[in-house]
Amino acid sequence: MEPLLAEIRLFPLSYVPEGWLACQGQILSIQQNQALFALLGTTYGGNGQTVFALPDLRGRVPLHAGAGRTTGTQGGTESVQLSSGQLPAHSHAPRAAAPATAAAPGGALWAATTQPHYGPSAQVALAPDAVAAVGGGQAHDNMPPYLTMTYAIATQGVFPSHEGGAGGEPFVGEIRMFAGTFTPGGWAFCDGQLVPLSQNTALFSLLGTSFGGNGSSTFALPDLRGASPVGVGQGAGLSSFAVGDRAGAETVTLTADQMPAHTHTPQATASAGTTGNPSGARWAVSRRGRATERLYGTGQASTMSGAAVAPAGDGAPHPNMPPYTTVSFIIALQGTYPQRP
Repeated sequence: MEPLLAEIRLFPLSYVPEGWLACQGQILSIQQNQALFALLGTTYGGNGQTVFALPDLRGRVPLHAGAGRTTGTQGGTESVQLSSGQLPAHSHAPRAAAPATAAAPGGALWAATTQPHYGPSAQVALAPDAVAAVGGGQAHDNMPPYLTMTYAIATQGVFPSHEGGAGGEPFVGEIRMFAGTFTPGGWAFCDGQLVPLSQNTALFSLLGTSFGGNGSSTFALPDLRGASPVGVGQGAGLSSFAVGDRAGAETVTLTADQMPAHTHTPQATASAGTTGNPSGARWAVSRRGRATERLYGTGQASTMSGAAVAPAGDGAPHPNMPPYTTVSFIIALQGTYPQRP
């Protein structure tokens, strides 16, 4: 079957057949590839006068145009480094012991004392280093489960026309990737559009309402705008997917339960305290005159007010898109009816 010019296919090979080129962003001569340039233009790069570029799908997933992205758009990242603002809003309730048995804070807890050393509200901040920081700020992986193969684009083949009748007869319901920005005759974009059942009975008998529609007068085509296809079934260690399932999100907002279990170690000075004002200060060895005063303990811990430690994190979402290049996914409205084996 002769391919459509600019059609994109997957090959589980380390090379591509004659008449195809790997989708690696190569710069081609317009003069030597006039028909292909007529379809791609400078959608994927090039100066449009002497050269143009092929789509670059190296290490990227293909997405259908839409959801705010035009054909040729690239984006996404292999890893994401969270900012403090993207942490879930959270606090840490300090722990206290009873009774106070030590004047030095090292290795101890706040403790119950006979004097009023604690108050009900948080009004001033201690020194920033009074509580140790945790976390290394390292990026986390942002790649979905994947299997690497070669995307290739047809540099020879039948020039697709708006009227159709090109590229050999496909299977009804077959989906292909296409680097052009229009749909050849007999094909439609996979953009979730509703199509009349009466004019597409063969396709409806295959799709039904798996992708939407009322099933009496209309049914929907798959919607791949801003999404990448995944295989049906359940891979080892993965979730189960049925035809038509749609999931995933472009951004993710973490909850406190999704944070790694962690703590913040209070830091104190082993020297005697020099001020009674906690603002901007650290915990220190407590003294009353020349004598030490017991403020800390190592006994059974109980929870203090959560307001004693300021909350952190703004709960902002972080990006969740893998590296991608936007192309067109098209579905055959006409063709050979696929027979079950």
